[in-house]
Amino acid sequence: MTKKVKWIAAAAALILLGVLAFAFKNNSEGTAGAKQITIHVKGVKHQETISIDSDCETLAELLKTHTELKAEVDNGPYGAYLITLLDETQDSQKGPWWVYESDNNEVCTAMEYCPALDKVTIKDKDEFTFSLINELE
Repeated sequence: MTKKVKWIAAAAALILLGVLAFAFKNNSEGTAGAKQITIHVKGVKHQETISIDSDCETLAELLKTHTELKAEVDNGPYGAYLITLLDETQDSQKGPWWVYESDNNEVCTAMEYCPALDKVTIKDKDEFTFSLINELE
């Protein structure tokens, strides 16, 4: 009986490893090559939508690379985060703070929130909304 349980446990572990490897591979790679990304900005001074053609693979890379966004990205203990967008800067101690969301990015929808910028892989037609907020909910 114990040999049978060990075989079942080993088989279940292998299946779980395969599923996790597949999920990680699909969520950790952006689409290579050209893609169009839409950025909606809801700042104090700026309320606009910017469409960007890019071959970047992560949201952090996109923000750092495209100078028209006038973005400043820093790294913290949990990953990359946004400090400035279109020359509007957050105050990390008392606000306002930059937050962002996406209704169609695979990483954000799978996790039900958008993680650190360097953890968000991007694909063609992804849209992100960045909001400068005064209160954390």
